[in-house]
Amino acid sequence: MPCKYVVVPADVAILDGDDKPVMEKDGDTEKPLVATFSGVLLGLLKHPRLAANVAALKSNNLLKRKIKGAAAGDVLEVPEEDHKRLADVLNDPDKLDEKGSQSGVNVLASLCGYTPFALPQLVEFFAAWVDAKEKPPEPPAAA
Repeated sequence: MPCKYVVVPADVAILDGDDKPVMEKDGDTEKPLVATFSGVLLGLLKHPRLAANVAALKSNNLLKRKIKGAAAGDVLEVPEEDHKRLADVLNDPDKLDEKGSQSGVNVLASLCGYTPFALPQLVEFFAAWVDAKEKPPEPPAAA
């Protein structure tokens, strides 16, 4: 079965309109809000098309196992059919199924848990999935 190879990008610190880190409360302290590839993509697995039938649910479970715990630099080997399901959601998130669509709501932002303003900062995560290669990356050359 053909596969796609997704190279997991580094975490992204979310910035505000002035390019300053968005801060979040962690008990009594504040820390920068950081988005992770696995956190964002696991949110996208909540899309209705990825739970539409048994095949989609099997794919969803496989993708969840592959994505969960993925760290920057990891290479995820994903069967092409399962890769395509999530890539299709990323390329057309408003399409709910073959008969309907959702408009007026930013579906990607809703699913991944970030405001629409932050989505351009997450494009590296989306592109890493959509632009996955058909061959694994070459290992780095020894220095």
